[in-house]
Amino acid sequence: MSRWLAFGLPLGVAAVALVVVLVARDPEPDLEVPPRDAGQVSADLAGILDGQVDDALQALADDGWDAVALTFETPAANQGEAQRGGRALLEAWDADIVLVAVAEPGDFDSEAEDRRRFFGVEAPSAFDVPGDLREDVTDRVVPPYAADNDWVGAFRAGAEHLAQELEPRDP
Repeated sequence: MSRWLAFGLPLGVAAVALVVVLVARDPEPDLEVPPRDAGQVSADLAGILDGQVDDALQALADDGWDAVALTFETPAANQGEAQRGGRALLEAWDADIVLVAVAEPGDFDSEAEDRRRFFGVEAPSAFDVPGDLREDVTDRVVPPYAADNDWVGAFRAGAEHLAQELEPRDP
């Protein structure tokens, strides 16, 4: 009996740990990632950029960074949703950097105090784009534009700041 206990107990603990890991995963973003066309640098699913940030992203591309922009709306808009959406696009498009904005439907151009929209910068690792640089973009560079609902300005300023601060890399 003790042999079964000695073998079964660790196996049971391992099974419970596996279940916890599988259940604790982040939920999928409320976003259907479109396929990437050749040369495409934005997935403007919210329709707020009008193709006006592509040249700002090109400055990053000139330095060897595949940077793309993502906008989308969802009733579940929060910072975690921006991160999940950014990571989904990062993986699907095999990009180096994603500048992402998410909002509840109608909140990208809302003036209401309770509007919910979030901006983020996603990269495969902190070695690519350090956390303090991401925070600088999201906490200092973008907010003045976002406060005025100037999303083109927010994305352009974020991309330009990244282009200034990041070292060029080999493509």
